[in-house]
Formats: sequence, structure tokens, C-alpha cells
Amino acid sequence: MSQALPAKDQAVFRSIVKFYETKQYKKGLKAADSILKKHPDHGETLCMKGLTVSYLDRKEEAYELVRKGLKCDLKSHVCWHVYGLLYRQDRDYFEAVKCYRQALRIDQENLQILRDLSLLQIHRRDVHGFAETRRKLLQVKSSARLNWVGYAIAEHLCENYELAWKCIDNYENSFKEQDTTAASDYENSELHLYKASIMEEAGLLKESLNCLKENEGKIVDKIGLMEMQGRLCMFLSLYEEAAGYFKRLVDINTEHHVYALAYMASQPQFSSFWPPLPAPTTPDEHSDLCNGTAASKQELPKSILSFPSTLHPEGMPVFGWLPPKHALKPQRRLIIGRKQHKRRVDTLEPAEPLTEQQEDEVIQFFEGLKDAYPKSDSLKRLPLFFLTGQRFKRKLDEYLRSRLRKGVPSLFRTMRSYYFTPGKPELIEELLLQYVRCLKDEKVSWFGPLTGEQAEPPEVSDEEPPSALLFTLMTVAEHFDFMGETHKALEYVNEAIAHTPTLVEVYACKARIYKHAGDLVNSAQCYEEVRQMDLADRYLNTQCVRALLRVDDTQGGMEKALLFSKEPDSQEAANLHDMQCMWYESAVGRSYKRQKKYGKALKQICGSGCE
Repeated sequence: MSQALPAKDQAVFRSIVKFYETKQYKKGLKAADSILKKHPDHGETLCMKGLTVSYLDRKEEAYELVRKGLKCDLKSHVCWHVYGLLYRQDRDYFEAVKCYRQALRIDQENLQILRDLSLLQIHRRDVHGFAETRRKLLQVKSSARLNWVGYAIAEHLCENYELAWKCIDNYENSFKEQDTTAASDYENSELHLYKASIMEEAGLLKESLNCLKENEGKIVDKIGLMEMQGRLCMFLSLYEEAAGYFKRLVDINTEHHVYALAYMASQPQFSSFWPPLPAPTTPDEHSDLCNGTAASKQELPKSILSFPSTLHPEGMPVFGWLPPKHALKPQRRLIIGRKQHKRRVDTLEPAEPLTEQQEDEVIQFFEGLKDAYPKSDSLKRLPLFFLTGQRFKRKLDEYLRSRLRKGVPSLFRTMRSYYFTPGKPELIEELLLQYVRCLKDEKVSWFGPLTGEQAEPPEVSDEEPPSALLFTLMTVAEHFDFMGETHKALEYVNEAIAHTPTLVEVYACKARIYKHAGDLVNSAQCYEEVRQMDLADRYLNTQCVRALLRVDDTQGGMEKALLFSKEPDSQEAANLHDMQCMWYESAVGRSYKRQKKYGKALKQICGSGCE
């Protein structure tokens, strides 16, 4: 058993803890040595010294000191807690949890140990252990708001939905009189939304909607409120109410395409090809389906992949890895022109081909929205996914002219999704070539007559600006690059460079064409030209670094990458690792792998966390 320290040394021991928390490890080590000179067998000081030493890259010594401290004071919760922290540093979470549990046997109500244990349990996906620890935290200190919310989240993760929302109700009742500030209003608002989401996940859709309506005045996040109300109304087949909520969301943000698509799904005339989202399966129904004890529900519509998982659980994830149900399949690899392309996701794909009458209804629907919001780009772009033939060509013609006239370098990126529908690439090519031909007219530069119309060239005073031809040539080059016709793409991009030799985007377009054609050396040279044209542009510098690494010029790539780092004169890329520049480390690792320098490749790949 370790002896108790005198009052003076206890103050020094507390300073060790303070130095550790403020990352002043050398001062903490000095303070620990001053105690150990007088009390060499004081277990808690030995353990704190070991913990401090571990941050000075002396791991073996750290473990020896902590184990020695435990031998001197086996019944100290501090020693066991420190031992757990040491294991946690080395990512040995199983042993760390064992140490924390041993510390709690000695001091059952230590808040810090309980918090650390709960964090490790949720990190290891031990949700039931996490719930038990959060329950103990709530019992020990029920006056802390965080403990109530933490316990509710824990029970939610354990799928004890009723207990979770009852915990939130108890929280509201306990702190009702204290909630007088603006910050508490926001906290309560988020709690009401969270409570409704728990009910929704439990399959209690009506109860969830009623909860939102009862607390509508207390919820300050009006956009989140309307999103949830619209979603729930759609699940409950209350399509008129759902349309009202999504229409208000479109009024707020006309560029958010999900709002417009959800508003469209709430309209009965589109139900045959763009149906409303069905109610998700409840946890009980899901378990029955997995066990084979229930019949399969109706197959989900294709359109569900056009919505994020925040709107429907079966929707497309907004971030992270795609789950197996959304993984790419062989039929998603399509031949477009002379090139094979991989379709990322089946977004904006109607459930069935549209008739002429349905296409007219789609045009009428979006025209009504465009009249209300003439500046919205999304409302002009979305109907093009549903139209075919001459209707598609006419609407695309209207869409392209203003953007080519204005000069939008990213125009082709917004058009690229249309290429995956058969017949549309040919119509796009017809339009673009017509633009080039008419813009080169010696008499007057114009885009030509609108699709389906006949018109004479305008007066010279009304001709298109010279930049219209430049951006049209660049878009045509990107089109032929996407179609796999590299020679035509290079011909048009060189013509664009000859037209305006100072536009950075055209040179970047040429570099991409070379890259897609497999000529990585010329691509790297073009990107270097682009970088030299604007040395202050970090994005262009990054693209140049990527191009150099593709041709295995790791030294040149590192030198260019360091230009925008805090230590540009450094010959090492250590600070790029400290900055968590993962794209650089993974690209360097792949380069070393191609060069068969497997040791260096493994070091870079492991350092980037892409094992």
C-alpha cells in the first residue's frame, strides 16, 4: 500500500495532473521526480510519471513505471485509470476497458472514469455496455443535462425507443424552470426534433407528426422541422400536406434539387413514373424479413435513389462508403461513344419511360416554378432528366445558350449526367456543333435558330460576344473527350487556346484530355503550364502535384506540395502528414507501389489511414 503524501507534496502532485492536461510534459516530469526523490514507492506518482513519459516517445519506460506504480498501490483507482489511458493510447481498447472497470470497482462513482469508459464502449460498438455506463453517470449526477441526453442516445442505440423518448420527457420536466436563455431554446428545439425522429424510427409515424405539431412553436430550426413534417406526411399518404411543406422549402431554397423532387413526388399526376416515397420498414418488420417469417414488402421505386438517406432510410448515403445495396453492378458500366463509363448512382431515373403527355406535364410543372423563381438554375436543369427527343433538345438549347453566353467553365459537369440516357449524347453533339458553326459565321456570330424554329441571323449589333465561341469550343472539347474521341477533343481545345491563350481553364481542360487518353506525361506538362499561369492558386497547384505523382515524379510532387505548406523550405513532407493531407500520402504510396518500392509505399499508405 502506497503511503499518503504530505500536504506540500499533494499540491505538487496536483500540478503534475495540471501539466499533463496542458501538455507541458517536461514540467510534469520534473514535478514527478521531485516527489519520487522523497517517496520513491508512491504508486500514483509513478503512474503519472509513466503517463507523462509516454508522450515523450518512451513507451517501454512508461509501461514499466505504471506497472511498478500498480504494484506499490494496487487499490488506487488513479493507477488503474492511468493504466487504461496508456492502453488507450496504443489503441488496445479491450485492455483499456478492463483497466477502467477495475478502477470503477475501487471508486464506483468517479465521473471521469465513467466518461472515459463510455467513450471506449461506444467506440467499440458495445452499445449495451455504453447504455449501462450512461445510466450510472445519470444516477451519479442527474443535475447535468449532458447525462440525460447521453442516456437517451444510449437507449436509442439499443433500440429501446420508448425508454429513450421518456428519458427526454423527464429531461424537459426536470429543467423546465431553468430554461430561460436563447441557448436553452435552441437545445430544447433540437430535443423535440430528436424525440420525433426516435418515434419515426420506431415506426410511430402519426405520433411523431403529432409531436412536431404540438411543439412547432418551440422548434427554432424551421427548415429541419418542415423537412421532417413533409417526409412524415408523405409516408402517411398525406400528399397534399406533404406538397405544402416541400413547396415552402422550395420557396426558401430554390437551388436544393431534393426539395423540388420531393415536391414533384407529392403530385398525384406524376405517381406512375415518380411515385411518392413509401413508409420505411419498422424494426419489427425488418427483423421478420431477415428471419424469413414475413412476406417481402412492395419493391422500392427506382426514384428512391435520387433522395438522400436523410429523407428515406433506403436512399443514397450523403457521405461515407456505399452499402452493398447501393454498390455498383456490372450493368452500370456503359459504352458512351467510343468509351466505357462507370455510372456512379442511379439518380433521377424515372420508374418507367414517360409518354408525351407526361413529358408535357413535367414541362408545365417546372415552368410554373421557373416563372416564380426565374434565377434558379436547378429548376431549369431538373426537367432535362425526364424529357427525351426534341423536347429534351429544345429545353437543353434554352439552358445552354445563356450559360455559354455568360461563360460558365463548369457547364459540362452539369451536363454529364444526361449522357447516360440513350439518345441524349447525339442530341447534345448536334446542338454544340451547330453553335460552333454559327458562332464562326463571317457575317454575324450567333448560336443559330432555336430548336424547332427557323430564324434569320440577327443584326451585327446583337451578335454574341467573342467569349461565347471560346466557352463553346471548350465544352465541345470536353464532350468529345467524354465520348472517347481524343483527336477531335484535342483539335477543339487547341482551337480554344488559339482563340484566347490566357484562359487557365482551357489549359486545364487540355491536361484532363491527355489524362483520360492515358498520356500522363503530356498531362503533367500541361498541368505545370497551368500552375505557372497562376502561382497563387492552391487548387491548380494540387492538380499539378497529382499529375506529377501519376508519372511517378515523387520528388517534384513533394516540392510542389510544400509550396503551400507552413514550412516551404523543408525537404521533408513530415508536416504534410501532420496536416492529415491524406490525398497526398495515398497518391505517393500508389506511386511507390508502381515503382516497386514496397517499403516506402506501405509506409505512406499506412500513414494515410488507407490500409
